[in-house]
Amino acid sequence: MILKRDQYKSFNLDDPNLKFVTDPLLDTTQKDSWKESFKIAAGILEGSIQNPTKATHFHDPRQSQESYIQDIVPNGEFLKRIGDLFFYWSPN
Repeated sequence: MILKRDQYKSFNLDDPNLKFVTDPLLDTTQKDSWKESFKIAAGILEGSIQNPTKATHFHDPRQSQESYIQDIVPNGEFLKRIGDLFFYWSPN
């Protein structure tokens, strides 16, 4: 769902941040954080690191929580809000 139309402005072809979406290591100030994120994601995918959040989905408050639950995670469970993000678990 990350590529859902108009969900993230940075995915638009005319957005100046698209280059960082397609190659996040271009931003040298974030390089170490991205490398650590990739390592953690790879560990979760290969099973050597357990996902501590249980979350399978998230969204920010610009989309209503009610429509997100209805459209994206209808059989899911709201887990928690961290900053501006809402996290959910869903079997979908």
